[in-house]
Amino acid sequence: MPGTGVFLEGCSDDFEDTSWSYSLRLPKSSYEQDDNQRAPGGISNNRLWHEGAKRGTPDIVRRVATPPGGIAGSQGALLFQTKDSGMPGRVTNEQMQDDLLMKFDHKLGRSIPVTWQPSCTRCR
Repeated sequence: MPGTGVFLEGCSDDFEDTSWSYSLRLPKSSYEQDDNQRAPGGISNNRLWHEGAKRGTPDIVRRVATPPGGIAGSQGALLFQTKDSGMPGRVTNEQMQDDLLMKFDHKLGRSIPVTWQPSCTRCR
């Protein structure tokens, strides 16, 4: 059930830091389509968010003001959008996806097993 998990300190992001940013490192990966990882991948300045090496990063990743209806009191939110998924510079008219991965394993000291059925919890 969403929201029933345990809050793990340092393993989340609330986007309240006005200096939050994401560095796109183009061209993005497209290993799923053409075996090309195109390192180094995109990464956020707090090192939590990373480009997926298999499918690449969304075209736009940035911190924005919390939209209407967002968490009460919040000043920041994450916006990510993709227009051109798949291989850079090639339009296929096929459905594809990009990945934006939250990698907190270095802060936690290990990964979370899928058997724990991780869920999302509201920020404190």
